[in-house]
Amino acid sequence: MQNDKPLKNAVGKKVGQAIYVHRSAVDHLQTSAKDNLSLALQRVPEDFQWSVLKVSGRNDQTFSFLDYQDFSTVAFPELRASLLVNLSEQGAKLRKYSDANPPILHRKELLLAPDHPQRDEFAKLTQFLECKGLFKNMSNKGTRRIWMKTLAEAGLTVKGPHIVQIDLISEESAKKSAEDMNGPEKNTVERHKTAITRAALSAPMYLLFTGGLIRRDRTILDYGCGQGDDIRALQSDGYTVEGWDPHYRPDPSALKKSQITNLGFVLNVIEDPEERAEALRRAFSLTELCLAVSVMLYGKADLSGVRPYRDGYLTSRQTFQKYYTQAELRDFVGSVLNVEPIAVGQGIFLVFRDELEEQRYLLRRQIGFRGREHRAVPKPSAPQKPTPKESTGKLSKTIIQDLAAEIRAYGRQLDTSELPKSLMTRLSRSKQGLQYAASLAIADIGHEELEKIVAARTEELSLHFAMHAFSQRRSYSSFPPELRRDIRAFFGSHKKATEAGQSLLYSIGNQNLLLEDAVTAAAAGIGHLEQGRFQFPANRRQQLSVRLRGFVALAERLAGDLSEATLLKIHITSRKLTALSYADFETSFLPRLMNRVKVEFDTFNVSAIDHFTTNDVRLLYLKSRYMASDHPMRNAQIAFDRKVQALASLNFANEGPSFRDFAGALTKAGVKIPS
Repeated sequence: MQNDKPLKNAVGKKVGQAIYVHRSAVDHLQTSAKDNLSLALQRVPEDFQWSVLKVSGRNDQTFSFLDYQDFSTVAFPELRASLLVNLSEQGAKLRKYSDANPPILHRKELLLAPDHPQRDEFAKLTQFLECKGLFKNMSNKGTRRIWMKTLAEAGLTVKGPHIVQIDLISEESAKKSAEDMNGPEKNTVERHKTAITRAALSAPMYLLFTGGLIRRDRTILDYGCGQGDDIRALQSDGYTVEGWDPHYRPDPSALKKSQITNLGFVLNVIEDPEERAEALRRAFSLTELCLAVSVMLYGKADLSGVRPYRDGYLTSRQTFQKYYTQAELRDFVGSVLNVEPIAVGQGIFLVFRDELEEQRYLLRRQIGFRGREHRAVPKPSAPQKPTPKESTGKLSKTIIQDLAAEIRAYGRQLDTSELPKSLMTRLSRSKQGLQYAASLAIADIGHEELEKIVAARTEELSLHFAMHAFSQRRSYSSFPPELRRDIRAFFGSHKKATEAGQSLLYSIGNQNLLLEDAVTAAAAGIGHLEQGRFQFPANRRQQLSVRLRGFVALAERLAGDLSEATLLKIHITSRKLTALSYADFETSFLPRLMNRVKVEFDTFNVSAIDHFTTNDVRLLYLKSRYMASDHPMRNAQIAFDRKVQALASLNFANEGPSFRDFAGALTKAGVKIPS
């Protein structure tokens, strides 16, 4: 017989008929709830990090496992995800919450046991805010944006686990600012102050360049160029670049059509949403081939000391910042321009006006920009030594070797239009046909090597067509001529190429096949496999099976280029990928995690977490698992790893012990970290 009595517990925050308790306090639940909780926990994945439990209803049958930020370091933890388990139904329901304006938690002390060491500290914070009258009319203060506005009106801001007074803003001016959130004067915001000085190409310009889109025979417009560092870097290396900025370079003559346009970190400093959309439309109208759009993302900025302003934040310098999630930016660009954008990095998308150029770019990206497409980033070039001219009327060894290099890159016979101009000129002078020269080049390559090249190229193209299944443009006529030649050479027909892509796509979704590939890769020393999670160095991605590479490629469709990460982790069973970036990976025995990007296929959610600025210290343990066999430091790393593994008090499963536990164990055992 079911228990219909309302919940009665020693601890917990009661909302209606539900009760919320911290994970550390679940033992204080009544017996029936604890018994059913053990059943509900069986449906919670091991890698789901929940901190708060919600028990709903009258019969202790429905549980929500809530993933909130850490209680000890955040005054008002934000809800990131919830997992709903109803024992009367099958399975569990996962819900993700937007990074832009998530629900937040108040009155943390109510969730803790009476003897919890931090309960009094949290209660004092609540009491202080109650005295300020901030907990009145709480029905609409449950999300971050409204709560931050409420604090700003009271002249308060959040700093970690504490509330502090805003020194530079009086209570009256803070209130006025909050009241004016929907209609400030434009001169309130000083946009030009957001422009920074750069010592290298900006991230979007760098990706345009390494992606083969910026070339010397193309025109480039930097729309909103700021102080113009990108312009100077490219112009000094011989590129045709114009720049326009309303403050630093207001000359309207620069606003003319260009083949490549960069709208770099402009949208996020415009406080007016309609003006923001108009800037995007105008930049695209000036673009003939490709537009790059980049903004600042949530998770990559310190929001302490800023106050809510319209749909973003206003800083003490009177600059505005609108932060986006990856999905929010994709939706905004797509809805304004009515074109499907392509993610190339965190907060960076490309929008193509030219379909052929888009297909060329996607194909080059799929095969890793091999061959002559991969060039050095612009820098002052050294004087070029003259090369000796080829003698006429002779097919020299140099021509054969250069042609062999081109055939290796394409994996097939070439058309004359695909040859570099210099090679075509020398071939013409030799008075020999391409067919004859190619036969000699293929002989120079050798049959065995050529077979491997063809097999690898077929895999790459199959992966390209697997990813192409998500594109809005699928017609054969939209493909550039070189891709049509690839289709004929490697598949025979467009239909067979499409079928190969679909077959590969289905196999990428097969967990058993992915696990087999991960076992093989781990056995080959490429990475480490543990409990369905395969972690490996990002720079060894091309050594993996086409299925594992396809899993990463799917993640990059949502998050953009992940090749700059140190390690990639494929969560095979939970259908996620995590890109991890570590400081001093090559030299440190215990590299520190700086940031990570998490991509979830089930929800299409992309989240970026900055571990450095939040002082969340996490180390990479047992680094030797991810080092190449010929690495000069590998033996020393193995020796150190064995020492720490021998410490019985430490468990290195999953992410391993906390920094505090690890440091304490090393100190107690007298183990020193090699310098």
